[in-house]
Parts: sequence; C-alpha cells; structure tokens
Amino acid sequence: MYQISKNIILSLTVFQLCWLLPACKDSKNSPPMAIPGGAFPEPEVEAYIAKTGAIEDQLELPGTLVAEDATEILPENSGRLTYLNIREGAFVKKGELLGRIFNDDLKAQLKKLQIQLETAEKTKSRYESLLAIQGVSRQEYDLKVLEEKNIRSEIEILSATLRKTEIRAPYDGILGLKMVSEGAFVTPTSKLTTILKKGGIKLEFTVPERFLGKCKAGDELLFQPEGGSQYYRARLYASQTSVTESSRSLTWRAEVTGDAGTLLPGTFVKVKTQFAMDSLSVILPSRAIIPQARGKRVVLAKGGMTIFSNVETGRRDSANVEILSGIKPGDTVVLTGLMGMKPDIKIKITKIRN
Repeated sequence: MYQISKNIILSLTVFQLCWLLPACKDSKNSPPMAIPGGAFPEPEVEAYIAKTGAIEDQLELPGTLVAEDATEILPENSGRLTYLNIREGAFVKKGELLGRIFNDDLKAQLKKLQIQLETAEKTKSRYESLLAIQGVSRQEYDLKVLEEKNIRSEIEILSATLRKTEIRAPYDGILGLKMVSEGAFVTPTSKLTTILKKGGIKLEFTVPERFLGKCKAGDELLFQPEGGSQYYRARLYASQTSVTESSRSLTWRAEVTGDAGTLLPGTFVKVKTQFAMDSLSVILPSRAIIPQARGKRVVLAKGGMTIFSNVETGRRDSANVEILSGIKPGDTVVLTGLMGMKPDIKIKITKIRN
C-alpha cells in the first residue's frame, strides 16, 4: 500500500514538471508586463497646428443654354398665305420677306384712295388760285385742304395695314423649321417658324439663397453639356432683381466665352461652381475630428498632456473641415492614435503636419 502511494506521488510530480517546463520556456519570449504602480511609455503621435483658412464649396448646379435672341415668327393679321419663303436652316437678313397674307383687297382700296388724292390735290390747287382773286371764300378753300389731308391720313392707315400682311425677319438670324405651308389660313397665334440670332450663347442657372453673397458679375465658371465630356467657360454678367420665393434661389445669366462649338439653345448643362467661404474660420484636417453620439470632439496637446475639447463643425471639403467653436488658431491638435487616446495622459509628438 505504501509502495502504490509512493508511485502515484512520483507520477504526479513528473506530470507537473512536464507541464511547467514549456510554460517557463514560452515566458522567456512574452512581452514584459507593466508593474503595478509603474509608468507606461508615452504614445507617439502626429499633430497639427490649428490655423485660419478658407473652405471652398464646390457645387454642381443644373443650367440651361439660351440664345442671345430667339423669336417665334407669327403673322400680325389673319388670312390665307399667298407667299411663303421660309428656307429651313437658312441665314436671312433683317427685313427679308418671309411670307405674305392675301392683301389684294387692301391694294385695291389703296389704289382708290390714291386716285382720290390726285383729284383732291387738283381741286385744292384750283381753289387756291380762286382765293387769290377772291373767287372763293377762305372757308371753302380750307374745306378742300382738309379733304386732302383726310385722304392722306387714310392712305397712311391703309399702308400700315398692308404692311402687316407681310411677314419679315426681325433681325439677322437663322431660320428654324417651317411649321405651315403656302395656302394655309393663319391667325396671329399661328407659328410659322423661329429665328435664332446668329452669335452669342448664354447660360442660365439658379444659385441657392445661402450663396448669394458669393456671386458677382465678372466671376467665371465651368459647365458641361449633359452627355458631353468637354467643359466650357462662362462669365457671370447679370441676375434677376429678386429671389424666387418658391425655390429660395436667384437666377443668374452668364455669357459663354471662347468658342461655343456646337452648343445649341435649350441644352441642359451641369454648372460647376466653387465658392470660397470665410477665410477667418479655423480649418482642421477631417481626420482630427472624433465623432460622438452627441457631437464631435478633438484631442489637444498642451504641456505634453492630452485634453479633449468639444467642437462645432461647419462646411467641409475633400480634406478639411471648418471649426466654428471649440478651438482657436495656434492650438496643437492630435491627428494619430485617436481611438486609443484618453484624457490627461502624456504623449510624445513626433511630427507636426502642415
């Protein structure tokens, strides 16, 4: 019995030695643990000196190309078209005859009045001779003068009506598509064609209300037609006099500069704008901001110690963010190791980034 107990004790001792030897061997390679009450090494971090700068808001706004002048050609009177000279896509000069409405009746009336005028002029001349020898009274002579003037006035009125039967180009330009044919009955609401003034193309777009102070005449911008790859330049020159209440925006117009190429009025374009904001704002790299459930904060380095500061952010771009409150220019802000950072610990700044 004694011998069996001795063997059991010996076996347990050997087993314990076999289990402890590997543990002792591995303990030589394990990192040293901090001694309770001892000091941890200072974390090495990179920092940034807070400074003022400008955040640029880059917006892509919808816009439309408009012609410098574009007009629908409409007749002034109703009637049947007896002549039509609309050559689609052709260039016409100002005053060129594009069409004519039936006016034979007006021409006949005008011819009649012209004959009456000739008779009235001869009668007035004869009465003038008789007045010189007191063959007629002054009153009789004045009536003949009035009769002549009335006929002349009727001729002027009829001539104006006759001119309204002719449809002419209002300015030099390019004709659009023909919408009617010769012989059709037209009214003042009948669209015959359109004319586009040859020359400049303009860009029209709206700017949100909060950016109104950032736009001024003379500013340049870029725009790109929908589906195109080329960018064009334009220069702001005028705006509406009031903000649109429904959209809280202001309509601006810009003149396309340089070669407009194949740009056509009515084309939808994407306008790229870049508005520089207040240059007195404090600017930080975006990675310095630590998001929180109820706000944001940054880690400051003061006297080699960490201090957490709550901040209010504003606008941002691809790399930087505007700080509205919480830090001031000249503060040293920690950029790296933020996730494991704690308040009031010593840190070592290895690099100051610009």
